[in-house]
Amino acid sequence: MKSAIAEPLSYSAHLAPADMILIRTAEHRDRLAPQRSPMSPSFFPRS
Repeated sequence: MKSAIAEPLSYSAHLAPADMILIRTAEHRDRLAPQRSPMSPSFFPRS
């Protein structure tokens, strides 16, 4: 378990390509809309 903490830069090497795509997509979405976080009231549309 220490490798995940001691070598954070190598973390992506242990992920499948599909996982990397999902992570990069999530990071890109967060950069585009940083205000839409799960903790913010605006994250959930009002019904």
